[in-house]
Amino acid sequence: MKSTIKAIIIDDEKACISNLQYNLLAYCPNIDVVATGESLSDVKRILLDTHVDIAFFDVKLFDDNIFELLGTLNTANFKIVFVTAYDQYAINAFKVDALDYILKPLSKEDILACYDKIKKWFVTSGQLQETSADKQGHSRKEPTIALRQGDRIYVVTLLNVLYLEAKGFYTKVYFLHNGIKREILISKLLTHAAREYSADYFFRVHKSYIVNTRNLNAMIKHGSMTLEMKTGDIIPVAKRRVSEFITYMQSKQVIE
Repeated sequence: MKSTIKAIIIDDEKACISNLQYNLLAYCPNIDVVATGESLSDVKRILLDTHVDIAFFDVKLFDDNIFELLGTLNTANFKIVFVTAYDQYAINAFKVDALDYILKPLSKEDILACYDKIKKWFVTSGQLQETSADKQGHSRKEPTIALRQGDRIYVVTLLNVLYLEAKGFYTKVYFLHNGIKREILISKLLTHAAREYSADYFFRVHKSYIVNTRNLNAMIKHGSMTLEMKTGDIIPVAKRRVSEFITYMQSKQVIE
């Protein structure tokens, strides 16, 4: 019985391949991406040379359609998840017994829901070892996020995120990695990024800041309130959020 699920990703946009790999690395620890491709010929070549448990397929590949190829393949050898911008092929996906059909742009919720379906199928079919966390219906591990900087991807627990700062249409994430403070700019609005940082210890103290209260060193009030993070960074608290923030901290029994 295996402990990993061998996966391939086929999409005619390299950015979409990279984004899906990023999400699988961040949220799907049992999935190992062993190959990627951009065309129908790539699919044929990969399947000839590589053992595949599951394939993540886009529907339209340049001028071709993946369903043109699936009719000629023995898809019983692997499971399929469609990841596409087109919703009109869902019935076709049902006919080839796809495990899931995810619409772009991808969200964390879609990836996690898909991952649950994948794990359930492979565990039920006796191909994947069920962990104690799976049996209990949840993971004991601290949630993680994947932050990409150039060719490097940092896998960071939420506890090690310090705070998030709005930068126009982007968000800067400040975090600790091996005890060193780092920062990475991600291409998401702070409001959208907040959905991925939904642990109960994150609080939006200002229109431009979300803080991890577990990395808070002190609350300072000299007229206006500011927060000192354990790295020494000072974060402002909006006047309209002060009362709510104090109530929140009291509910966590952090202050009396």
